[in-house]
Amino acid sequence: MVSKLAGFLVGAGVAAVAVWGFKTWRHVSDEDLLMAALTDHCLPYVLTAEAPFADMGRPIGVYDNVEVDDRLTGGGAKIVIDARFVASWGEIIEPPLRICRLDGRPLGAYTQAFEIEPDDFHDQITTAVQPLGDLQLDQDRTDIDDGVDDLYQTLGWFEGDMPLAQGNRVVMSVVQSQVSNVIVIRDLAN
Repeated sequence: MVSKLAGFLVGAGVAAVAVWGFKTWRHVSDEDLLMAALTDHCLPYVLTAEAPFADMGRPIGVYDNVEVDDRLTGGGAKIVIDARFVASWGEIIEPPLRICRLDGRPLGAYTQAFEIEPDDFHDQITTAVQPLGDLQLDQDRTDIDDGVDDLYQTLGWFEGDMPLAQGNRVVMSVVQSQVSNVIVIRDLAN
């Protein structure tokens, strides 16, 4: 009886370690999800017009209570990333822009967001958005206060000397270490 119990406990322990190891190995962080949405879906869409999010998400349903920018034409919208975000994409005619965006869905009093590690976040995004051009985080044109962690911030990566409303750009809404909105814009006039 004691040997059966010991065998059971050893087997259960090995199974628990295996499950924990598998979950740790397969864990995808919010930061990974944000980078994948940016580099695998939004950036390719604004550069080539290839439909993003084709392999994920679901169409917006009548009970989802989601509003999508009605200026976007020739695109689409989906509920993505575990139903936490609304992805929408399309083109605006005037000024001619191609846009891909992710908006956190409301959950009670809160909006869904990607949890990020703020340490090297700016540098990671700057590197990731380079296919769109030489975009740099513009501290003069965005709401950045590196010493404040609990305020709403709008971070923007813009092309060099282009005016604020022209050129390619990436804009994110951040509260503390949470990104709730991402907008990737390609200026088709350039």
